[in-house]
Amino acid sequence: MDWADDRGSTDDWLLPEDRAPQAIGPSPESLERQVSEALTVARASARIAAEAEVTAKLAGDDAAACTAELTELADRVEAALGHLEARERAASRRAAEAEREEKTLRRFDERADRIVQRLRDLERSPAVLTVTVPATASR
Repeated sequence: MDWADDRGSTDDWLLPEDRAPQAIGPSPESLERQVSEALTVARASARIAAEAEVTAKLAGDDAAACTAELTELADRVEAALGHLEARERAASRRAAEAEREEKTLRRFDERADRIVQRLRDLERSPAVLTVTVPATASR
């Protein structure tokens, strides 16, 4: 007699489907579908992350290039402002010199006008000229 025969078959232990307890959690098909969706999302996320990395690198390169251009432009503007300031100082010095020259010429004109007026006054006044001839020895 075989010991396994005494125990009966395991089919005796199975419950009919209508009396079987409900499975806890999702079905295997549902789990497979969820895992498949998760893998699809993960792969898409990895592609998006890689694209974002490339975009960020390009943006960084563009930003570096823009920074270099802006630095160069700022240097050129600073140099131009330096030239403008130097020209402004030179123009200011020339204006001050022109003003001094104008004052000098005005004083010269005023003095020349006074001399001319004095000479005209002398022309109009009768000149009394007394000439004294030294006495010389008689002949």
